[in-house]
Amino acid sequence: MRLNDLAERLFLDKSTSSRVLGALVRKGYAERLLDLIDGRALSVRVTTKGRALYMRIHEDLVDQQAEMIADLTTGERQAAIKVIGRLARTAEKKFGIGAASSRSVCCGQ
Repeated sequence: MRLNDLAERLFLDKSTSSRVLGALVRKGYAERLLDLIDGRALSVRVTTKGRALYMRIHEDLVDQQAEMIADLTTGERQAAIKVIGRLARTAEKKFGIGAASSRSVCCGQ
């Protein structure tokens, strides 16, 4: 993914995303690549180490979310899903985010 696209997807300006990427590269979670189409552009790729970190964080978040809803009844869960769906559709309309842009930034998903 190009750095500018990543910055846009993360709602960061280019300089902030560049600094964040620098830290991720230093830690071995990502790598910078020359863009094959536009030599002036910079592409970003997650490393194996970065994928492993993403998966660990993702699994922890899923576990935390499951704990948060464990005490809800089936009806309460269905109501929450309905409300969250409506909020997501509203955000998509208002901010241009949603199904197309909410795909995971990491791991080619």
